[in-house]
Amino acid sequence: MSKTSDALLIEFGFDLAHLAKASKHYNLENNEELKSFRRIVIAQKESEEKAEFARAQPPKEIVEKLIEEGKKLGDPQYKQDGTMTFDYFLETSKIVVKYTYMQTKEGLEEHAIKRRAAIAAKNEEEFQKLVLATANWEQLTNTLIQANLYQALKVPKAVFEKSA
Repeated sequence: MSKTSDALLIEFGFDLAHLAKASKHYNLENNEELKSFRRIVIAQKESEEKAEFARAQPPKEIVEKLIEEGKKLGDPQYKQDGTMTFDYFLETSKIVVKYTYMQTKEGLEEHAIKRRAAIAAKNEEEFQKLVLATANWEQLTNTLIQANLYQALKVPKAVFEKSA
């Protein structure tokens, strides 16, 4: 929050503490225009999150190949402590990495071009934003691929989490 407060102070001459006092004094929580603006911002954020989720979700044909490859490993193998055996976990992890790479390769190349452009423009803030967006998208893609594979192999979520 201090970064936001500092930016407000530099740009407008007041910080978050002053903004909070003004909000209370002018009863901005009940201002209809601001309520409408908040709804628009929330709707836009939800729309962006849906688009990002859709972009990370592997297509049906990729999921089918992923599951087919996973099922070739046979039934899940567990140790007495309730985790997957090292070999089974390793083999499923290789599949997850392979399909994550397939799903993200083009997008990562696109992201790299944008990041490099931000660096060339000496736009550190945009660069950091792009780095974070790339990492989040790649992680979401990986998580969705893992979920599809382990669900198809009937490995309980708790077992996967304990094994990881």
